[in-house]
Amino acid sequence: MYDDGRGVPRDYAEAVRWYRMAAEQGNARAQFSLGSMYDHGEGLPRTTPRLFAGTASGGTGNADAQNSLGLGYEDGQGAPQDHAEAARWYRKAAEQGNAGAQFNLALSYEQGQGCRRTT
Repeated sequence: MYDDGRGVPRDYAEAVRWYRMAAEQGNARAQFSLGSMYDHGEGLPRTTPRLFAGTASGGTGNADAQNSLGLGYEDGQGAPQDHAEAARWYRKAAEQGNAGAQFNLALSYEQGQGCRRTT
């Protein structure tokens, strides 16, 4: 509610506080939202958002976070660039029906980055 300003004045710092509490309890959606707050520098300093979001909730099966983690590895944000690791996370999210990850995985195959090139 604080993130969107629904029913309360928009307050990113307060949103971060609540997301963090939920994320620490293992809530994958809150973990991803907190990572997005890092990504946009809302309510806290901008850091390595994709890997934060991905490592926090990618292992819990959150497809958006897994795709985001793949993007982090592809871009080298927060860790050394690793196309094979990016493709691995894209695949996990794509198998759950995440359209963005399916597209990213297809590009990985087309470009031969992290997996065998297909035509």
